[in-house]
Amino acid sequence: MRHISAFNKKAPPVLVTPNGAVNPRGTVDAPKGQFDLRPTVTRFQAMEATVDSREQRALEIADRFRIVESNGQFFVPSQKIANKKYAVRIGRASEFCNCPDFELRHTPCKHVLAVRLTIQRELNFDGTTTVTETVEVTKRTTYPQDWPAYNTAQTTEKDHFQMLLHDLCSGIQGPIQTNGRPRMSLAESAFCAAFKVYSGFSARRFMSDLREANERGYVEKVPHFNSVLNALENPS
Repeated sequence: MRHISAFNKKAPPVLVTPNGAVNPRGTVDAPKGQFDLRPTVTRFQAMEATVDSREQRALEIADRFRIVESNGQFFVPSQKIANKKYAVRIGRASEFCNCPDFELRHTPCKHVLAVRLTIQRELNFDGTTTVTETVEVTKRTTYPQDWPAYNTAQTTEKDHFQMLLHDLCSGIQGPIQTNGRPRMSLAESAFCAAFKVYSGFSARRFMSDLREANERGYVEKVPHFNSVLNALENPS
């Protein structure tokens, strides 16, 4: 029985190739050129891919370039030719572009699609339209600088300031001191306080300017820097 069972056991199928050779792997080797396994692209799929490509290029144009509208026409820059622009008209019933692609196919080209995107982006959610206007900027008129006079004014500014400030403060009349240690007059206190603010320095660093003012006769005695600070805090 065992012998009969082994004899009746089905053997694996043996396939023969078209050339007559036995293929032990159980597969048929087709001759070259008999089968074409490349995907078949229909004409409709090719046209659809072309449309998608135009839409992609139109999106790039709308993002990268500035599309200007003038007298009902939109001027769209060329992606390949520098300083070249195509005129596009968008109407309710028809569209037009003077590019070779539109003139050949008479269907929306990438320039027409780019204008559509630009118009769509400028439409607000409430139905209103954002109008982009070009503003002409007038160049500011400049005049020649009198550098000798400018340099003189800058290098002698502090000298003139001290002289004018002293003349201004000299007319301040303060109370007459009858007792105690002699204090700085109200006129000199006002001079020192205003001069310190003008200098922009701290009270300690300002002492060099006060010594110069003392040499020029604008203050009788160089005060302590604390006296200058007290003059700034004195409300009177």
